[in-house]
Order: sequence, then structure tokens, then C-alpha cells
Amino acid sequence: MDKREIIAILAPTSLYWAWESVAAGNIRIDLLLIYPVLFTIYLAGLWPRRKWRAVPVAIGIMAINVLYAIASYPLFDKYPG
Repeated sequence: MDKREIIAILAPTSLYWAWESVAAGNIRIDLLLIYPVLFTIYLAGLWPRRKWRAVPVAIGIMAINVLYAIASYPLFDKYPG
């Protein structure tokens, strides 16, 4: 991975994880707004060099984000409402 791809993955992921650590716990916002935006950012950052291989990579990163969201509820005492 080159520097541009790493930044395209780490910057939005870091912002999302920081937001998730302080958010109240509304999963609907994640599912309907944040996840599609993150997926699009990942694809846009990875597509120029990887083309169709960017899709499974972006899906894998999104799976990590979902696991983090699930783990954040007990970690940050949130209620899934």
C-alpha cells in the first residue's frame, strides 16, 4: 500500500472511531449515514490503484468498523437505542 491509500483508510477510520467513542449509541446513524460514507471514501481511496480488488478490502475494513461499533457499547457504557 502506498501512502495515499494508508491515509485514505486511517484518516476516516480514526475520525469514526473517535466519534463512536463519544456518541450516545444510535446504531441507525451508523447504518444509514456513516457506513455508506466510509465505504465510499475507502473505495475512492483504493480504486485508482487496485480497481476491483478495492471492493473486498473496503468490505473487510467495514467489518472491522462494525466489530468496533459492537465492542464500543460495553466499553463506553452506551445503550443501543
